Order: sequence, then structure tokens, then C-alpha cells
Amino acid sequence: MTEVDWPHPPGDTYILGAVDIDTGLIKRIKIGRSRKTGDRQMKLQTAHYEQLIILFKYTGLKWEALETSMHNSFAEHRIRGEWFAFPLVVTD
Repeated sequence: MTEVDWPHPPGDTYILGAVDIDTGLIKRIKIGRSRKTGDRQMKLQTAHYEQLIILFKYTGLKWEALETSMHNSFAEHRIRGEWFAFPLVVTD
């Protein structure tokens, strides 16, 4: 196996933002991974009352490691599972 070979094909790591229906602000995000991010977004949207928009998408070989790293980075903001409170900083 060479350095660029992986046991599976590349995929996406994504961040979806849930747009609050009252304020229009993004208050929650979902960090996930998929080989078909658009399809995944549509499936999640069916069961979610807030509009879900793609804020970030990375396609590549290290997609699983990136998702894990992002989950660890946002751990203090975790609501449940792959959902996180969006860290909003307001300054004057």
C-alpha cells in the first residue's frame, strides 16, 4: 500500500447550520460526514423544522479524521451527538 492508498474512497466532512425560524440566525450546527452530502442534507431536512444550510464542506481522503478533530474542537459546545451550539461571539 502506498502513502496515498486508503481502504475506502474519499468522502465529505461537512458543517450544516440550522437557521432559527424566529431570528434567521444560526444557533446550532451539525458536524458530520458523508459520501453524498447533498443527499444527507435533504434526509436531515425532512425531519428538521429549521432550514439546514451547508456552511462548510471538505472533500478528500482524510474526511473521517477531520470530522473527529472537529468534534473534539467543538466538544464544549456539544448539545447532543453531532449537534453543537454555534459559538457566537459578539463584540462592540
